[in-house]
Amino acid sequence: SGRSQAPIWPVGFWLGISTRSSRIPTLSPRYPVRARLADIDSYAASNPDSARRALEAIDQDFLNTRKLKAQYALMLSTALSRCKIKVPNDSLINIAVDYYKTFGPAKEKFLSYYYQGRVYDDLEDYESAMLVIWKQKAFIPRKYHLGT
Repeated sequence: SGRSQAPIWPVGFWLGISTRSSRIPTLSPRYPVRARLADIDSYAASNPDSARRALEAIDQDFLNTRKLKAQYALMLSTALSRCKIKVPNDSLINIAVDYYKTFGPAKEKFLSYYYQGRVYDDLEDYESAMLVIWKQKAFIPRKYHLGT
């Protein structure tokens, strides 16, 4: 036929996300952003600046559960800290702390408190930083406590 066809754009284009690989994510309401976060997490430690930029490019309307918001907040807080970018307040990391203090594995709980302490240190709020360190001690198994 003589009709021209409209270009077919990848799913990520319409959702405001991209992928680093040629894998096409399965369609479901929350899977694309979960896949994007997992993809970013795969290179965040070795390339925090790229991770930061990729996280900041995610349309936050797709972070539609507390878990996704907490995961995003912890990942972005981590990337900002690793890039030595000081944040003006604790509002971002508090999203992760508020979620992980009740839900999720101990690693995320520890990391959320750790980066909250880093934020307070950057803000020169040393009393709050010390309180966060004290909170971390509460969930460390007793066999790991030093001097107690």
